[in-house]
Amino acid sequence: MFMKEFGILSSGVKVKFKTTGSTGEPKDILHTKESLQDAIDRNIKLFDLKESDVLLNFVPRHTIGVYIMAVPLEQVGGKVFDNKFSPEVFVEMLSEKPTKLILIPTMVRMLKESGLRPDLSGIEHMLIGAEETSIDDIEFMLELGVQKVMHGYGSTECVPIVFGTNFTKGDKVHTGLRRLSGWDIMLDKTLHLRGNAMLSNHDGDYYDTKDIFTFDGEFFYWKGRSDNIVKKSGWKVVKKN
Repeated sequence: MFMKEFGILSSGVKVKFKTTGSTGEPKDILHTKESLQDAIDRNIKLFDLKESDVLLNFVPRHTIGVYIMAVPLEQVGGKVFDNKFSPEVFVEMLSEKPTKLILIPTMVRMLKESGLRPDLSGIEHMLIGAEETSIDDIEFMLELGVQKVMHGYGSTECVPIVFGTNFTKGDKVHTGLRRLSGWDIMLDKTLHLRGNAMLSNHDGDYYDTKDIFTFDGEFFYWKGRSDNIVKKSGWKVVKKN
């Protein structure tokens, strides 16, 4: 368990998002402009986003996920091309010469199963996450030529991402996750988070993600949920008893 004290967030203009509603009914989550800008600033540095970058974005614009790369890249003047993912669409969009990319594991597996093997050597950095990620998922993208793949973990309520481990070709790939700066962490079976990018509903309080993690002194390992929710194709799904 680690904890670090930090000051209570200042109140600001609230920005409302909707969750997917896969638990029965969409719920409102509130962020401040300050909390979102904090996430934007951190992600610009984390992914080295610059005006010359091009992102292929398959994250829906109405979700908080666009604050990982799409909105930050637009803020520095880069180009973002949005679309709905399919392997064929993805390969066609490579004509835009992307340098950045986000895919969930389901998309990676769709690409693998399609038999298409595009040259992705122009992609400097990609993020894979939003559902359980395998070693095979990461290794496949490296085999296609992606220069650096980050396996990331985040939470809608905390403006992802919180943990991330980068891999390049030749690295021994694993599923351990490194803690990123900007977050106070309390690990009591489930992961509790606190930080400047936290949703305003929880100003100053730790948020229980209900994700179960273990920690080996260097890496965090996701072990499941403490509730009956699982992730499938990037969506939260409630398991029926």
